[in-house]
Amino acid sequence: MVPFKRARSPEQILLRKDKIVKCALHIYDRKGYSEVNFCALSKLTELSRPAIYAYFKNTDDILLYGLGQDVDDLNNYLDNKFRSCRSLDNEGFTKILHEGFISHPRLLKMISLNYAVMENGASCEALIAYKAKIMKTIALIIRFVDSFFVPLKKEQRTDFIFMLFSYTVSAYVLTNPSKKQLEAILKCDSNFMFPSCEHLCYEGLKSVVSTLKMRM
Repeated sequence: MVPFKRARSPEQILLRKDKIVKCALHIYDRKGYSEVNFCALSKLTELSRPAIYAYFKNTDDILLYGLGQDVDDLNNYLDNKFRSCRSLDNEGFTKILHEGFISHPRLLKMISLNYAVMENGASCEALIAYKAKIMKTIALIIRFVDSFFVPLKKEQRTDFIFMLFSYTVSAYVLTNPSKKQLEAILKCDSNFMFPSCEHLCYEGLKSVVSTLKMRM
């Protein structure tokens, strides 16, 4: 175990936090939510538990921080893609949204499978910081909806955003059953087939975006 030396500068603090988060996400990706704990993180980061506690209050704060990084990356992707277009029809808008969400499978997994657990376990500070990133995603999508299509009214915006996230999030959880879930389903119907997450997500997004009206 490397002796703990508290990071002093903002850059050192950020590097230390990023190291902890990277290790937590490594565990999450390979073993799942339940295996992300301070004991495992201590071994992987070579930092003591008190050292990790110096930066994060609990593992849910760590995972939300990592999820927030994925949301930042999604926001940058969508912003760059939409900005590069002079105009878009419904199909083009759907494709950009689809490519953005599907290229971030861990984001879809974490939101669909561990959304309630992580948010309930996180500190208020961590939750507020994460929600700010999601609100940025919503504002970004609405801004480009209003740019390429007939601007939506307040109630329409709410419906559009909730339907959009409902389709993208549910697509992952419905098409990625656990081993136990899959065994139970196949016991009931050995011929049962799942559509791909990519296909289901695209069809859902296409349905939502089809409600938008092109500018005349």
